[in-house]
Amino acid sequence: MSLQSIRVLLVDDSADIRQALCSLLSAHIDFEIVCESVNGSAAISKAAELQPDVILLDINLPDMNGLEVAKRMKTVSPSAEILLLSEHDLFPMVQEGLRAGARGYLLKSDAPHELATAIRQVHKKEQYVGLRFLQ
Repeated sequence: MSLQSIRVLLVDDSADIRQALCSLLSAHIDFEIVCESVNGSAAISKAAELQPDVILLDINLPDMNGLEVAKRMKTVSPSAEILLLSEHDLFPMVQEGLRAGARGYLLKSDAPHELATAIRQVHKKEQYVGLRFLQ
C-alpha cells in the first residue's frame, strides 16, 4: 500500500524560515513541497496553478497581508486547507485568521514540535490551533 503525499505550498518571505520548514518536512515521507513562494501575489498564482492540499502561509508578507492572501487562496484553490504561520501569539489574531478562511494557526516558534501534526490535521479538514493557545 502506497502512502498518498500531502502536497504543500510554502509561503514565507524569509529564506531561512523556508529552509527550516523544508528541513522539518523532509523528515516525513507523507509531505511533498510542491512550491515555495516569497510573497502573496506569487503564492496566489501558484495555488491556482498547482492546487496544493495544504498551504503553509506566513501572516507577514512584503506585498500583502497574509489574512488577505488566505481569503484569495480560498477562491483560487478552494480545496486547499490553509495553515497560518505567525510570530504573533495573540488569540485575537488566531480568531481573525480562522475567519479569513484558514483551518489552522501555528506559531513559528512551535513549528519544530507541532508542524507535522498541524499539517496532517488541517489536511483532514480538522481545525488546528497551536498547543500554546490551549493552555
